Order: sequence, then C-alpha cells, then structure tokens
Amino acid sequence: MEIYSQRSFKSNKKKSIEKPNFILSLDFSNNSIQTFILDLFEQKNTRIDIENIIFNNEKMMNLIMIKYKENYTFLQLYDSSFLSGSISNRKIFKTAEILKSICEDSGNVIFLFLNIKKKDYKDINEISFILKSCSKIKIYHCSDNYDLYDYLVDLISSISLKEEKSKLTFFDLKPVTNSNLSELDDLSENSRIWVKHLMCIPGISEKKAIAIVKMYPTFKSLIEVYESEEFTELEKEKFLKDITIIGNANSSKRIGEAVSSKVYKYFTEKEGKKKT
Repeated sequence: MEIYSQRSFKSNKKKSIEKPNFILSLDFSNNSIQTFILDLFEQKNTRIDIENIIFNNEKMMNLIMIKYKENYTFLQLYDSSFLSGSISNRKIFKTAEILKSICEDSGNVIFLFLNIKKKDYKDINEISFILKSCSKIKIYHCSDNYDLYDYLVDLISSISLKEEKSKLTFFDLKPVTNSNLSELDDLSENSRIWVKHLMCIPGISEKKAIAIVKMYPTFKSLIEVYESEEFTELEKEKFLKDITIIGNANSSKRIGEAVSSKVYKYFTEKEGKKKT
C-alpha cells in the first residue's frame, strides 16, 4: 500500500481527544463532489488529508479511507459517470476485492451510490446483489448532495461518538428484525441507519428507535436540540418523553421520562460525567 500526502485541512480548534484519521483520495471523477466533501469536513472541524492512495498497484479514485486503531473502513463513492465506467470494465468488483483484502471486516467496505437511477443501469440490481451477497459489501444510495451531506455528518458524528464510547459503532450496528419492515419502508436510507444507531443504546427497542427517528430523522437534528441554549438541562432530558410508540393492534404509549433521560444522557455524558 502506497499513500502520498498532498495537503491536509485542519480544524482551528484544539483536539481534546484522539480522533480517527480520515483520508480522501487525490483523484476524483467529479471535482465538485471532492470539494463538497472537503468543505463539509472543514465545517465539522474534522481533519481530512488528501492523498494519492494506491493499493495493489491500483490507484484508488473517489475514496474516503478511515483508519482507526490499525483498522480500516472504506467509503467508495460512485457518481453516474464513475459508476458507468466501473461497470463497463467490471472494475467495480476488483475494487471490492482490493478493499476487502485490507479490511479485517468486509462490512467496513461501503459503496455509496450518489444520484444513481436504477432505470439508467439495467445491470445495477444484479451488481448490487453480487456485491452485497457474495462480497458482503454494504451499499447505500444518496439521492442528491443533501442526502450525501446527512450521511457524512452522521458518519463523522458516529465515529467521534464511538471514540468516546467504545460500545457504540457506526459500522457494526444491531440488525433490524422483520417485525417493523412496514414502518421502515416509510423511512429514508439514512433514517434507517439512524434507527440502528439508536438501537445501540441499551433498552432502546426497534419501535422506540423508529418513533424517535420519525420525530428526529437524523442524528444531527436530535443533537442540535441537545446542544441548544433555548432549553434547560431538565427540559432536554425530558424532551422525548411525549413521543408516541405504536404497538400491536394500533395500541400506543409514550416513550416516557425514563427512556428520554437515558437517550439524553447517552449522547451527552462521558464516563458518568457531563460533557463540557
């Protein structure tokens, strides 16, 4: 593996904790997407390096690499033009195998399709099936840059939270069972990820997570409430208590103060002490 550093963007804020190393490939099929990603990381005060990434003598394009405690996670982006070329020469499968060979867990290889319409790619369903079933690659679809923004913001926030709370991980989330598939159908891809994220909190069931996500569809939307100066700490702790959970036979109940308090403390406390 060869990596040649070109430049880096650093936060002006002093880091209080060690964070994972984010690396963006120098070569991109679409420079506007690369610029969009760099701007986003700078807004989030998160360092990202731009480097010439070469694996197995292959130069990698459209790649975000995350190194954390000697483990790697890869986010491979495909816009329309890059996907077309990768399908025509079958390089998409070679890329999958190269990245899998580096990761200890193939679930840490994520292919993100940006604004890809299935009707424009007759083989996309078959390719997705092979990647997910045979190569065990995760695939997510973002309909536009706003969707991509939400995905990356949740990604950055979740990895930072994982650093602070070792039991929480964005890439190894609790699976959703079949019991609530009809409710999940109403949610976006990013909101489904957020459901799984919430289910990592002890005591948060699928139904409770789905109810919270329907009110706060992204990690960012809930954290903005918790970081707001408009509410007291007690109000924030009880903020979710009146959210309704739909049970069997259309029965319903509130989330309640205990669960609301548990979610609030989980995201705002570290090792039993309030974050500052």
